[in-house]
Order: sequence, then structure tokens, then C-alpha cells
Amino acid sequence: MHLENESIAPMLKPRKSVQKACIYILSFLSFCTALEAVAADWTSISKTKQEEMLVDMDSYNESAGMPYITTKTLFLKPQNYRKNALKFIYSESHSTTQFNCALHTFKTNAMQFFDANKKLVGSEIGDDFFKPVAANSKDAALESLVCQVHKMVGGN
Repeated sequence: MHLENESIAPMLKPRKSVQKACIYILSFLSFCTALEAVAADWTSISKTKQEEMLVDMDSYNESAGMPYITTKTLFLKPQNYRKNALKFIYSESHSTTQFNCALHTFKTNAMQFFDANKKLVGSEIGDDFFKPVAANSKDAALESLVCQVHKMVGGN
């Protein structure tokens, strides 16, 4: 009986190593999948000499029947934020913008501001009310895209 246990022991060690390897591989794959889910795929939709607006199409969603989406704006020169005694400099902003496609209006629900090193330096809650979309503006380009998608998925 003692002889049998000794002959089985060497066979169990490789099995434990394979099990550990499988656990490590599954952990790594889960980690990669989580990173992929968090990473946004930005697409440029508007560019001027001063700034570029990009959109994350995967962020498209609806609330109360009105679509919203997340954008990122990159500024060529650092911007100064001054509001309510709060001051900081930022090079990038992220915002969530919602549209009423029937009335051609929009509101910004929230904004985040980042410095040149991608460090969050400020944030603010957006507007409570919808404003008209100005013709030929970056908001008009975004509205066109978002409302087209909204119509394709069955919205008004």
C-alpha cells in the first residue's frame, strides 16, 4: 500500500501544475477582457485648428426616449476653467450629451476635465435644460450622428 502512494505522488504534481497554469491563464484572460470592456474606441467627428471632437459609439444609450453619447474633446492649447472660484487648466474634456432629436435641442449631462498627463483635474454636472443646436456647430455634427443612430434603432 505504501508503494502505491509513492507511485501516484509524482503523477499528481504535474496535474497540480497544469491546474495552476489553467487558473493563471483564465485570470489573465479575464483581466484582458475587463480592460477591453473599459477602453473606449474613439472616432473623430469634428476637427478645427483649435480642437478635435471624438465620440465613443459604444457609449450610445437612451434615457426617457432621448439618446445620449459620450464625447472627448482634445484642445491644441491648454484651456482655463474659471467658474465659482474654481480654477484649473485642462487639455481634454469628456462629456455626456443628450439630444431631443424631434426638437433639435441638446443638453450636457456631465463633464470631466483632464490635464496634459490625462489626470482628472475637475468635473461638473451639466445643464438641466435643453438648448437649441446651432447650425454648422460641432454640436450639430454630433446631433446628426446621434439622431441618425437613434432613428436606426427605432427612435423618433
